[in-house]
Amino acid sequence: MREVGFVGLAGAFGTGGNGKVEVCGANRTSERVSRGRSRVVMMGRRSEKIKGRKEKQDRAKVKVYARIGKLITAAVKSGGAEAETNKGLADVLELARASNVPKDNVERAIQRAASKDQADYKESTFELYGHGGVSTGFRD
Repeated sequence: MREVGFVGLAGAFGTGGNGKVEVCGANRTSERVSRGRSRVVMMGRRSEKIKGRKEKQDRAKVKVYARIGKLITAAVKSGGAEAETNKGLADVLELARASNVPKDNVERAIQRAASKDQADYKESTFELYGHGGVSTGFRD
C-alpha cells in the first residue's frame, strides 16, 4: 500500500462515482476491514448479572408453571376436561391466568391430563403436631 499524505478530508477521500471509497483519487477501492470481529466476544460483569437475574426469574417461572400443571392434572382427573362443568378446573385456570402462564402450556396440561396414561395427582391434607400439642394443617 502506498503512503498517502494528508491533503484534507475532501481531497483525501472521494467516491469516484461508483459509491466505493477511493484513496487520494488513486482509483483503488478500499475494502472495509472488520477490526476485532474475528475475536471471540467476551461479555462483562454487567451481562453476567443480567444473565443471572434472568435465570433466577426463569427458575421461579418453571416452579409456578409445574405447580399449576399439577393442579390442572388433579382437577381434570377429578371432574373432566371441560371448565364449564368442572368448578375446580375453572378455579385453576383463573389462577393460571393470574400467574401469567402461557395459554399453550395450559392447553397441553389439559390434553396430557385427559389421556389415559397420565399419572394421577391427588390433593393431600397433612396435620402436624408440635410442642405443647399445637397442631398445624396444610393441603398439598
